Amino acid sequence: IKPSELHRRKNMDFLQNIASKIFKPDKAKLAARMKYEFEQLEVDKYNRFIISYVKDALEDYITVVLTEKYLKSISGIQNNVRVEFRICVDMRYPESAPMVYCYDSFCFPSLADGRNLFPDIAKTAWEPRSTIMELIYKIPAFLEEALDLLSTNKCALIGSYQVNSRYNLFDFVQLPCVKIFECFDNNIGYGRLIILSDFNILIINYDEKNPEHGYLKMWATIPCIRNISREKNDPDHVMLLLKKGNRPSIELDLFLGNSSDFLKAVEERI
Repeated sequence: IKPSELHRRKNMDFLQNIASKIFKPDKAKLAARMKYEFEQLEVDKYNRFIISYVKDALEDYITVVLTEKYLKSISGIQNNVRVEFRICVDMRYPESAPMVYCYDSFCFPSLADGRNLFPDIAKTAWEPRSTIMELIYKIPAFLEEALDLLSTNKCALIGSYQVNSRYNLFDFVQLPCVKIFECFDNNIGYGRLIILSDFNILIINYDEKNPEHGYLKMWATIPCIRNISREKNDPDHVMLLLKKGNRPSIELDLFLGNSSDFLKAVEERI
């Protein structure tokens, strides 16, 4: 590691340590803020979307369902489809931005694959004084822009995943376009999930303390897959080569119990 890189990492560790002390979870403060946010929710006078506040066993969230009338007014949307976005917050809200996910496959490649769409919807940096209602009003414009990007094969420019972030694995089970494969890594000693969407491949390590959650180790787009093969003497050992542009290639060793299904799913997506 170069000295400059080592210095940068030490600075990042220091800043993260300070941030964890400054932004300690305050459930009462969060509850009060969410109550305020709920009071700010209003009916769209143009009848473009319907908002609901959902109290779930795992976490509360806000759903935004675009109306059939509005969907018929924009090009690129098939008839009789449902388009739902879900807005979630963590314990650091409102200091940290909300997350926005799509939960319906209304286009191809599908946006309902766990990617966070907040940056593309908001267009500006989140500030604690910003409100979720302000964000909701930007969703229709985002949808039209996203459809334009999808029509020109620029799906990779929409949304992102956060490496090392904690994900609720049940959320992926609910998504219509993903396929989930379980594998075991002898080097790290615990299980992993390989998640394939229409356009992305995600590798998530189980949270040992809470197996319903996991941490995203890495992700890549399907076009980054340059080579895929199986070990001759161990067909469940799959080797994956990922490369993007001039970046160094990444080799992955995956030990799958259903490697044939995995290879078929990858081939379909390629």
